[in-house]
Amino acid sequence: MPNLKAKRDAQVAQVESALKNCAAELVERALAHFKENPAPKSTPRGLRDILGSSVVAHDDLWTTEDEERLQNDCASREDAFAAVQGSAQLLTAWKSCIQSMRCSPLAIISPRHSLFVHQEATRARGQNLATTDGLLWPQSLYTELVTLVSSPIWLGEPLALSAAIQFAVICRTDERRPWRMPCVTSCQGMEALKRRAMRPLDVSPSDTLEEVSVNVEEAGNGLSVMFQLLRSIGESVTSGSALGRAEGPVKYEVTVQDLKSIREAIDSLQIGSAAPVVLPTSVSEALAKLGRASCPPSSAELVDFHRRSWLHERRLATRDSRQRQRDSAGSRRLGESRGSQDEPREFSSDRSDNGQLQPMLGQPRCHWEIDELSSVSNSDIFLDNLDESEDVHQDGAQRDEEEDGALTRQRRAERRRERDEEDD
Repeated sequence: MPNLKAKRDAQVAQVESALKNCAAELVERALAHFKENPAPKSTPRGLRDILGSSVVAHDDLWTTEDEERLQNDCASREDAFAAVQGSAQLLTAWKSCIQSMRCSPLAIISPRHSLFVHQEATRARGQNLATTDGLLWPQSLYTELVTLVSSPIWLGEPLALSAAIQFAVICRTDERRPWRMPCVTSCQGMEALKRRAMRPLDVSPSDTLEEVSVNVEEAGNGLSVMFQLLRSIGESVTSGSALGRAEGPVKYEVTVQDLKSIREAIDSLQIGSAAPVVLPTSVSEALAKLGRASCPPSSAELVDFHRRSWLHERRLATRDSRQRQRDSAGSRRLGESRGSQDEPREFSSDRSDNGQLQPMLGQPRCHWEIDELSSVSNSDIFLDNLDESEDVHQDGAQRDEEEDGALTRQRRAERRRERDEEDD
């Protein structure tokens, strides 16, 4: 016990020494944050949001077949999960992430955000990580991650940190393909950047950010601390070879240097005076360390926490990907519907005697009825069609097939009569 007390006294002394270099208001704000947000308890309700529910929901975004494949993949990595048990650095990272962001380390560097630890980083000197199958990261990466999650600059939002990590990798690799920014916008600059990042970049990421900041400032709008942080990252990161023409899905491979770049960018933020915008990372980490020990998981819980989080993030990544594909397909269909000037493309331009449009031969009929097109827009028709239930679509498909056959026979009979009349 005396040794523990001495260690704690030394930590407190270290914090008190570091605080002398910080603005008192910011320190009080950080201390109040930790007081108002105590460490969560290891209860099923408290852990559900972090690790996912123990009961897996199945639907068209995540099927029972998907779950079976994932569980088989997990079972094949059991030795790798066992190797996680003795990692003190991983345990510290878990406690820090739960304390400061109420999430797991795997939710920050997550496939949901196209973030993966660089393969070279897993071959760290003096560490045998070959048997962990990517489930265990280098000690230095955990050290940097613990420092970053402790900073109040993220306001406890893990998506903000994930976005900063993405941007650090993007700047280092000069990645110019569209960037799907995960964090919520915090100012006009972030909103403009998010819109611009949806298209391929013509210049480097840092130059793109600078262009956005100039336009926003010229318009008289301020820039948030998060935007200033991204600009600081862009100014400090040395880019490598451009990957703008790379094929395949975007994959941001994180290195220890990327996290260091973010830490250095945080510590470099200034507001034109001696007081920093945010606490130095060394101070915020020292403050967070005081209450970290009581946070879950315990050493005995580590493997179970890590396994559940690994499974949870992969389910979410698949769900998010399929939902984006569905949304994209829906947007394209809606665009096609709006792009048609007067008529849905399922119909010909010929009208019958009563003014109604006639279905084109060989084309599927729509599931809606049209009496007066002049008062109904194509987008309204499309959106109404999206609201129909699944069983209506299935019944309608069978009915349409029958009607199409009857319609074809009717048209052929009409043509024969027309030819007979012409011959007469």
